[in-house]
Amino acid sequence: MPCQAVKALSIPDEEIRSTLYVLTYSERQHLTCITSYAVPTDTSRFPNLRSVTPATGKNYGAALLDPVKAVPLDRIAHVYAPEYLKRLHWRYKPHFPLSPSEAASLTSQSYYSGAETAGRSTSIDFDYGEVRAEVAKRHQEMNSGLSFLLIGFVALVFLLLRKLALVYRASSHYCRLYQFELTAGAFLKENIATELSVARRRYFERQQQTQARLREEEKLRVLRTGWQEGLRSAVSNLTDDQLRMRVPSNAWNVNRTSNR
Repeated sequence: MPCQAVKALSIPDEEIRSTLYVLTYSERQHLTCITSYAVPTDTSRFPNLRSVTPATGKNYGAALLDPVKAVPLDRIAHVYAPEYLKRLHWRYKPHFPLSPSEAASLTSQSYYSGAETAGRSTSIDFDYGEVRAEVAKRHQEMNSGLSFLLIGFVALVFLLLRKLALVYRASSHYCRLYQFELTAGAFLKENIATELSVARRRYFERQQQTQARLREEEKLRVLRTGWQEGLRSAVSNLTDDQLRMRVPSNAWNVNRTSNR
């Protein structure tokens, strides 16, 4: 409802069915406005009636079941300094004592209009310090909950990182069995299964080549040993001493030729 000035109006108490107190506030204009309304028994006598419905704002008093027509009796508006409103923030920490200029910047203005004097009119006082403390309490509870949630999240992240490090360590050890060096970047970005499959195939191919070479060397060793045994047997059966003296040199040449 609008916060407009109220013209002087006098209504006898016996003609007032009920009284409504409407609080209006404006964040843009930095003000609060309290207007007293009287619900007259005879609404036809008053041209400046205003309709109040159950859907008008929020009701903090008795339930309003049906729309009613009411006439404004008086209004008092408080305009707050921007510096004062800034200090109502729940995070603000005041510093005392205040300098005269700071105290002056916190001064609010009040404007009254109505049938009675400001001293006799109905007024509602707001303890903004208490409101600020209540708002701060809710925020602090939320901050505490978020802090515990953040701590739990960080602990979970560390746990997952530790588990990931253990998996990387085990994977790296397994890859070394196939002569494949697994880096941290490859572990995080690449398809390790594909890389490991290629490394395993190459490893087995090298193993097969090594085994084939060893078999060939073993064949040559056995063949060389047979030759040597045959030469020794033949030398021992020779009857010519000069020929027997020449055989070791020829046998050594054969041995060297076989090694090549």
